[in-house]
Amino acid sequence: LSAAPLSRSLAQILGQTPAKLPADRSIYRLSGTVSVNGVPASMRTRIAGTDTIETGRKSEVVFIESGNAFILRESSEMQLGSQQENNIAIGLLRLVAGKVLAVFGPGVPRRISTVTATIGIRGTGVYAESDPEQTYLCTCYGTTDISANADPNAKKSVQSKHHDEPVYI
Repeated sequence: LSAAPLSRSLAQILGQTPAKLPADRSIYRLSGTVSVNGVPASMRTRIAGTDTIETGRKSEVVFIESGNAFILRESSEMQLGSQQENNIAIGLLRLVAGKVLAVFGPGVPRRISTVTATIGIRGTGVYAESDPEQTYLCTCYGTTDISANADPNAKKSVQSKHHDEPVYI
């Protein structure tokens, strides 16, 4: 959590600059019921790039994975993964349901997938909410390329400096 842009972004979100976590830890804060791969999580749980994280009602987890920071809100399920495209590794985040705030560090290109949308991430902080009928996306800063899953022609690029253009997909 000590990378400068990531640290500044988290300070804005959390109200303070977070302390650097030990190398064997991923979770900065958790409350309520949180599981990783179906196992109850604790402050000592390590989250890896292929894990599934779930939160229960009135629950939340703040964690890092591969230099990216996440706040997964209540009643949410998120699956982490990656894929190769044109010999380039792309980090995948599948928001099955619920709400996530994500701040992505530099490096690997990222993509968020929900039931209704696919969002390409370029050096960005985003807030997303996913339910079966729609996705809400706020590009906090940076650039996102958004496409509707049901209509491949429905595409939009958003470049934001400060929450300039939230969209429903």
